[in-house]
Amino acid sequence: MTLKNHVLNIRDFLLDLLFPVFCQNCHKEGEYLCAKCQEKIILNKKSHCPECKKANEFGNYCRSCQENFYLKGVWISASYHDKLLKKLIKKYKYSLIKELTTPLSQVMIDFLSDFLTDESSKKLKILDFRHTVIIPVPLHKRRIAWRGFNQSEELASLVAQKFSIEHNNHQLIRSKNTSSQTRFDRQTRIKNIGNAFAWNGPKLEKKYVILIDDVITTGTTLNECAKILRQNGAKEVWGLVLGQN
Repeated sequence: MTLKNHVLNIRDFLLDLLFPVFCQNCHKEGEYLCAKCQEKIILNKKSHCPECKKANEFGNYCRSCQENFYLKGVWISASYHDKLLKKLIKKYKYSLIKELTTPLSQVMIDFLSDFLTDESSKKLKILDFRHTVIIPVPLHKRRIAWRGFNQSEELASLVAQKFSIEHNNHQLIRSKNTSSQTRFDRQTRIKNIGNAFAWNGPKLEKKYVILIDDVITTGTTLNECAKILRQNGAKEVWGLVLGQN
C-alpha cells in the first residue's frame, strides 16, 4: 500500500468515526441507503406512452402523441409516487447528498437490466449499445456552482459504466440559465426552456442516444435536448429517468 492510500484510508476512517453514515430511510448505520431499503423501491414492469399514458410495449410515444416530440420515448425506472424514491430524489437534489448517486443509479441499472432480459426489447436497435451513447441533461454552470454537481451527469456516468456504453458528458451544454420548471404549466415550461441548450461537438453520425435525467413531468426539458441532438445527427433519442412526476 502506498503512503497516499494509507493516508486516504486513515482520513476515511476518521470521517466515518466523526460523521457516521446512516441510511436515509431507516437510519441504520453504514450506508446512505441500506440493501433492505433499496429492495423496497418497486421497479416499473409495464411501459406506456409518456404523454397520454396509454400502455404499450416499449415506453415510446404513441402515434398520436409522437408528432409533438423529438424524443422517441422515455423509460421510467420506477414510480415517483413511491414515497421512498421521492424522498431520496429530493434529498439528492435539494439536500445535496451526492452519495445517493450510487443507490439511485442502481434503480436505473436494475430497471434497464430487467428491460434487456425481455425478448421483445431486442427489437430496439438502441439497446444493441454498439452505436449508442449516453448523454445527461446538462445544468447551467451557475446551477452546478451552487449545487456542486449535476445529478443527471452523476447518474449517467454509473449507468454507462455498468453497461459499457459510450458516454458523453460535456458536449450537450446548457447555454441559458433558466428558471426552475417545477412551478410552471406546460406552455410556460416550453417558453422557459426554449433555446436553452446547444451542441458543442462533432455530428453524432446517426448515433442512438439515451438521455438521462432524474424526473420527467411533461417531458419538455428532455424534448428540448432531444431536438438539439436530432439536429446534430442523432438517429433516435430515448429518455431514461428515475420516475415521472
